[in-house]
Amino acid sequence: MDWYTEDNRLVVFSDLKQNWKLEDYYNYITDGFTVEGKNQSSFVVPKQKSPKIAINSNYTISTVNRSDRRRLFFVPISQFYGVLADTKGLTPNDVHGQWLLSDQWTSDDWIGFYITCIHCIN
Repeated sequence: MDWYTEDNRLVVFSDLKQNWKLEDYYNYITDGFTVEGKNQSSFVVPKQKSPKIAINSNYTISTVNRSDRRRLFFVPISQFYGVLADTKGLTPNDVHGQWLLSDQWTSDDWIGFYITCIHCIN
């Protein structure tokens, strides 16, 4: 992760494949965050200062394993917009000024969206 800096508070693993395994990320979630940059020494961000991790996927993340269940907190984001549409007639375009997943979203738009999601689950 050569793009990581210590002031980051959120790391997003996006659009995970169906056969993705949470256990591959256990060390990031529970032991601290190892950062390995290209042509740089690796270092560990201690657990107390580790960034939050957000995972998004179009597939269900398995929670059969107890170790997986205790490391996950599910936030069904899509339901938020469905309820908002049903109760107030608002769309994501009404909320954000543009459609989700559109080409109009800038990097800052996505960062703000993910930070808001993480803030809501803290």
